[in-house]
Amino acid sequence: MAFEISQAQIIRDYIIDEGLMSLPSNETDWPLYIGSLPDIDGDCGCIYNISGRLDGRLSDGTVISHRGISIHIRADDNYDDGYNKMESIAIYLELAHNDTVVIDGITYQIVNITRQGNIIPAVEGGGALTLQEILQRGGGESSNTKRRFLFELRFLTTINRL
Repeated sequence: MAFEISQAQIIRDYIIDEGLMSLPSNETDWPLYIGSLPDIDGDCGCIYNISGRLDGRLSDGTVISHRGISIHIRADDNYDDGYNKMESIAIYLELAHNDTVVIDGITYQIVNITRQGNIIPAVEGGGALTLQEILQRGGGESSNTKRRFLFELRFLTTINRL
């Protein structure tokens, strides 16, 4: 059955309902965006729809579909804060079992969520400039020398509309 909204929105609301992240409109700590991570200061995250996996068809014609999501966490200045936030989200999502989320009066059942691998860390911004970069800028500092730590984790979800 087709959903009126994406799996990213369903899982975002599920994470926010637990208090692990917040709605961007609330202007509180750890906002969780959908589909695009803005270039803003502060710790934040984004959830994306990605390719999932089809698992065949039941005898009644129902197609078993595991919809994919990717969660990205960005932490300003502190690697441990970002890693721990991602780990707490991963643990919470892995415990999902027939939980429900209500969005716009429609109830969605999160049958399960399966982690696809380990947390993937990266660094954005770097910090140190090469000698060539310094000379190209006339000896000045880069306007983007702030280090931000990025983490990604992918999941397969099984969600039903009730």
